[in-house]
Amino acid sequence: EDFATHDLKPVIPSKQPGKMSSFSGGLVNGHIIGSLIDGAAKTRASGPSAIFFFRLDQKGTIDDLALLSLETSSKQRDLDFGKKAGKPVFPVSSVKQFESKEIIPGVYRLTVPLSKPGEYLFFILGSGDEKKGLLGKGYDFGVDKAAKSGVSK
Repeated sequence: EDFATHDLKPVIPSKQPGKMSSFSGGLVNGHIIGSLIDGAAKTRASGPSAIFFFRLDQKGTIDDLALLSLETSSKQRDLDFGKKAGKPVFPVSSVKQFESKEIIPGVYRLTVPLSKPGEYLFFILGSGDEKKGLLGKGYDFGVDKAAKSGVSK
């Protein structure tokens, strides 16, 4: 089988709460939106599931990895971080499940069910850097619609 390497992608702020959200007494929801540039990931997957291999750095644990679905537009892919970038609270609908199994120390096999087409990100929690203007980093991939089987008319 072929293995594709993934580049670590930065998530940059594209929309932050304005001054009005702090003056509204909480009536206006000011959420921080992070974006990945480009409308789609280069790595594509299809089928019932996909397998990824992930190597942790010495400080990391598998619990530092979250699989998130991204909102897409033609130029970028967006992720709602909630009201505080340093302590993201992702919408429940964007958090996806995956299985992980350590195959050798520090290396994990991640199995992701591919039930819905879209754009996804393995987000590394705690990878943000306010001084550099980064909300975080992660590895992206896309899920394509499965081809219909059977005879077409």
